[in-house]
Amino acid sequence: TEIGFTNQPGYATTTPVVAFLGPLPTDHTPPTATGGYSGSTGGGGGNTGHELTTSDSEFGTSNGLISLWHLNGSTAESVSSQSTSWFGSSNYSSGLFGSQAAYFDGTSNFVQVDGGGGLAGLSQGTISVWVKWSGTQPGGATNYGAILGRQYDGWWSNDIINLDNTDPGSAHIQWWPYDASGPQIIGSSIAGNNIWHNVVVTFTSGSHNLYVDGVGVGSSSTGGGMHGEGNPLTIGAWVSNNNPSSFYAGANAYIQDLAVWNTVLNATQVHNLYTNVYNSGN
Repeated sequence: TEIGFTNQPGYATTTPVVAFLGPLPTDHTPPTATGGYSGSTGGGGGNTGHELTTSDSEFGTSNGLISLWHLNGSTAESVSSQSTSWFGSSNYSSGLFGSQAAYFDGTSNFVQVDGGGGLAGLSQGTISVWVKWSGTQPGGATNYGAILGRQYDGWWSNDIINLDNTDPGSAHIQWWPYDASGPQIIGSSIAGNNIWHNVVVTFTSGSHNLYVDGVGVGSSSTGGGMHGEGNPLTIGAWVSNNNPSSFYAGANAYIQDLAVWNTVLNATQVHNLYTNVYNSGN
């Protein structure tokens, strides 16, 4: 475990962050895919699992699922038809589960969810997303390749998942939940370039956990809360709410199957999501 300090612009350099360093468990391996979990044009192509469904017996709406975007050729949200649209050019490419994934270039496009995507004011919850970072990631000050974010300029930053440097081949995945606190978890695993990963974050005030491919890679006891203002959730970038064309950090990445629950999945459930849904053979 290593304790350091954030150097995010405008924030005190005395803000502590915690990094969990060391090798992953030996069972930390991506599921088998017919097209592989790497490749510059989307990879995947059809692994042995399937997309999450709203009727899933363990992870569906009866178990707290409140938002679901497959991003498999459409921005449609599957639970409550939340207003979701592209900013900039829409782009889809070959993805997982024999389907498509949304592609983001890191500088000019993202998907915007009006009202916050179910995360506004959420006191506890779980976020799951499939992502493949590809090539150099835009950003700065240890904030690169953001795949999620909610922003109220001059007031707060919430729900940010990003990387700690520009090269996915050496970068760690970060979770930045609250305001000016900076990243509260810097995961022990390397993101990898052109490699698909299932990234899961669970959160409640005083307890945060980060998982990659069903395996825990970091935790934090940070307190706080998600702001209740309905500022948009952005997928594929973290941007200024006053000027959406101003990117704090965008992701050069493929993204698919983003889900939000209003419950905290435990470690066994996160592992089951990865193995029983996304790598189940069903």
